[in-house]
Amino acid sequence: MEDIEYIKAEHERRLVLTKHFESIWSSSERTHTVSLRSNDTNLQLCTIGRALALTAFVASPSVCGLRLLTPTGAYPGGVVEETWVSEPSDPATFSLLLSNLNTHDTYALVASVNTSAGHVYFTTPDVPSSLDYVLEAVNVTNDNVVYSTTDPFVIS
Repeated sequence: MEDIEYIKAEHERRLVLTKHFESIWSSSERTHTVSLRSNDTNLQLCTIGRALALTAFVASPSVCGLRLLTPTGAYPGGVVEETWVSEPSDPATFSLLLSNLNTHDTYALVASVNTSAGHVYFTTPDVPSSLDYVLEAVNVTNDNVVYSTTDPFVIS
């Protein structure tokens, strides 16, 4: 039951964000594109004249259902098992990326993961040690569409 309450709260938060952006650009005659990415949302707004169009809204794990779990014990060359929870309505497949939040370097780990499997193994690339790596589950044809992101974790 608390999942439903969380989903409702998240939906309301996103409506407020959308209304906020509508108010920012409602008086603008120019074309703007803005992308927001955080741990739980990937939102792109595009305005043309006074019309505001929501061009891409990717649900957070709470709405989409897909939620990557944060891995532990990762080191360059080591094998990691990534696990997640999902809902039947989630995309059938996703790609798994590794990103460094400080350097913005991104590494493709697994091109097409079967969502219903619940886990996948990958070999950690030879990357510098950092506290700020995240895994991202993204659309297989458009990695700007992020379904889920882990909390930051260490590769050492």
